[in-house]
Amino acid sequence: MADEQIRRQERDPSALRKSLKQQTDDAAHSQRLLKLLPDALLFRFGERRGGAVQLHFTPNPHFRPTTREARVFQAMEGDLWLDTKQSRLMEIDGHLTREVKFGGGVLGHLNAGGRFHVKQMEVAHGFWELTLLNVNMRGKALFFKTIGVQQKLQRSDFHQISDDLSVAQAANLLRKQLASR
Repeated sequence: MADEQIRRQERDPSALRKSLKQQTDDAAHSQRLLKLLPDALLFRFGERRGGAVQLHFTPNPHFRPTTREARVFQAMEGDLWLDTKQSRLMEIDGHLTREVKFGGGVLGHLNAGGRFHVKQMEVAHGFWELTLLNVNMRGKALFFKTIGVQQKLQRSDFHQISDDLSVAQAANLLRKQLASR
């Protein structure tokens, strides 16, 4: 987060609320998609590492998606890792095995070969956070517009802070982190 963003959120509570709402909306959207996985994909066991189990996944040919986003599951293959003790998704790594068309290709498509890799980890007892997001997808929308979804996010070194931290105190902590990089 750049210093200007920190200042804007510190000065303008509505900017902070908007940012928090976007994070909440993104999390809810992700949860809706994750809930489709058991129906959309077929799984077979892979390795075990301590309390984690690997599952290889392929598309379920009987899955009938109800949204355009869910259609992507019909072309996904890869692996995921589950924490068996907490029943949590730790990691998912996959790719599109074929082109995904929307509206018969009229509305657009995603090219075969698109990749995604997402990790989350327990950063405090019972509290999980996204630590890696790497998405690289390409395609077209409405014939002409190129779709390029490239997202990279990596987060680490989580530390617990006081529950009663003010916005100004949080901003100062963020500034100190930026200065120490």
